[in-house]
Amino acid sequence: MSWSGTVYCRYCGNKGHNSRTCPQKTEHYRLRAQAEVDNGEAREGYWHREYAKRTGKWLNGDVAEEMKKKRRGGTRRCKYCGKTGHNTRTCPELKEAKAAWMENARKARQVVNRRFQEIGLGVGALVKIERYGEPQLFMVDNINWQLVNHEGLRTNGGEPIYLKRLTPGNSWDATRTVGYPNLEAHAEVEQGRWSEFELVGPVPVNGVGNEVLECEDVNLGEVFKERMSPNFHENRWS
Repeated sequence: MSWSGTVYCRYCGNKGHNSRTCPQKTEHYRLRAQAEVDNGEAREGYWHREYAKRTGKWLNGDVAEEMKKKRRGGTRRCKYCGKTGHNTRTCPELKEAKAAWMENARKARQVVNRRFQEIGLGVGALVKIERYGEPQLFMVDNINWQLVNHEGLRTNGGEPIYLKRLTPGNSWDATRTVGYPNLEAHAEVEQGRWSEFELVGPVPVNGVGNEVLECEDVNLGEVFKERMSPNFHENRWS
């Protein structure tokens, strides 16, 4: 729609209607559907069925009741859990999964924050990393707390610690990121893997604010955007 309020069709470019009601598009569907019928495909042809969805009728004029039902959406099914009768906005399983994710993420950040303070791992700290058999010295330049959560802690993913190299070397290798050291988290959170570096110059660490510990920066919509329930396929086909 233009600034003047005139509707323009995306299909044919003419004004006064949209693609959904475009007569040229309908005719295009009709011609392809007729070619399928002439080829012996009857009502099984793709374009014939699309024509029936669009117009509500088969080429011979019969009302396409079954296609009209399909056009109206059919059975509503949740994209997260796979069950019928609701969508992701009202899915109780998704709501529980989000709440559990946030609770686990908070625990992980609390553990990481406490251990970083205890060992002195913060901005300005010095760490040593073996590169190609040679020790290299780096300084912690930043810690990206948006990447800190229980999933990253379990797999050592996300690499939230940003380093700047102090040892002379190539400019392309002047910065790098690493994951977590061994935090000895015990039963509070799971840490399955960690990065191999040595903290050689600890610094006083004040810790982060409560808004970070409470994961107020987390967008759960983005976290779960492409996720499905572990029970999705069982729910989908049961």
